[in-house]
Amino acid sequence: MKDLFSFQKKIALFLVVSISFLMGIGIDLYVPSLPNISSYYHSPIRDVELSISLYLLGYGLGQTILGIISDSYGRKKVFIFSSLLFSMTSILCAFSSNIYQLNIFRFIQGLAIAGLASGMRAIIVDLFEGLELKKMANYFALSWALGPIIAPFIGANLSDYFGWKSNFYLLSVYGFLVFIVCFLFFRESNKKQIKFNIKTIKSNFIEIITNKKFTLISIMYGLSYSSVLIFNTVGPDLIEMKFKYSIVDYGYLAMFLGCAYFLGTILNRYLIVKFNNENILKSGVVFAVLASFSMLLLTFEYQNVFVIILPIFLMFVFIGLIVPNAIAITMTIFPEKAGFATSLCGTIVGLIVFVVTTICGQFDISEISLSLCYICVFSILYIIKIIVFKRK
Repeated sequence: MKDLFSFQKKIALFLVVSISFLMGIGIDLYVPSLPNISSYYHSPIRDVELSISLYLLGYGLGQTILGIISDSYGRKKVFIFSSLLFSMTSILCAFSSNIYQLNIFRFIQGLAIAGLASGMRAIIVDLFEGLELKKMANYFALSWALGPIIAPFIGANLSDYFGWKSNFYLLSVYGFLVFIVCFLFFRESNKKQIKFNIKTIKSNFIEIITNKKFTLISIMYGLSYSSVLIFNTVGPDLIEMKFKYSIVDYGYLAMFLGCAYFLGTILNRYLIVKFNNENILKSGVVFAVLASFSMLLLTFEYQNVFVIILPIFLMFVFIGLIVPNAIAITMTIFPEKAGFATSLCGTIVGLIVFVVTTICGQFDISEISLSLCYICVFSILYIIKIIVFKRK
């Protein structure tokens, strides 16, 4: 029995790492190709940027529904359905005849990744506790961080050599590999399946959503995630069109910024042994606010790509301290309702990111307006920090 449980934990670790990495590359892989996709479909860049927002909308809306299903019918069924759906819609994205079809399939892709994400977070709570749970939450954040490092470089070069559709072919293969592992090796981790009952679901929803700490920290998580995707949404247009860098150059810059978030999660890996999650999260928020204001000051004095990249690099480092600790805190508030709670957290995150990226995508982004976007996001984050952690 001990060996069986050990094997289950190893498979769980594989799924946590591989699914969170897939979550990271689901956007970053094709982001460098946004101008190329715009040209291919003869569509405004804003319509192409909407493919990111709709993906995140699907990611947000799908998590609560699929999280409830995983609590009632098991994680494995949700994993199998979601991974297969993700693989199929990735192919359909590549074969879309217009930007509207692409956006619809990206929304469905978001629903598929929502199922994988909700199940992945739930199995962490199913199988781990204490320091192990904290470490798994950090592995989640760490492997997600690898996406922004590796994906833009791979996506930019794939697009440069084989065209933008090759990015979606790669996503399809990845999704199918996750399906194979889930189908053949994963054993159901939800041993306390809850009977599907509308009244119980409503009661659980009210109990979780009215928990001030849970909801506000989920919002902090969403705003932090948004700050990464603000650059992913508007960065290609700003870097490739305004500053006249190539798609491969953008890939290198995005990879550099991805290293920043990865560095933050590595730093967090050592800090969680000595400090609690809340103190690390609060420090990350304070430093991120300072970095956003430094970016604005630099843009008034200089007009080049480095006044954008260097402050954002610092922000991403500090986000690497915020996100994994926000994840860990939300996971421990309702351990007996892991699937529902973590999925509801994911829904909050997805909806916030959808709203933020949609709003930012409506503006003609310059260095100054991008700085103001970051200041707004991190200022709200700081205000919420004060509310959540105010001294009693």
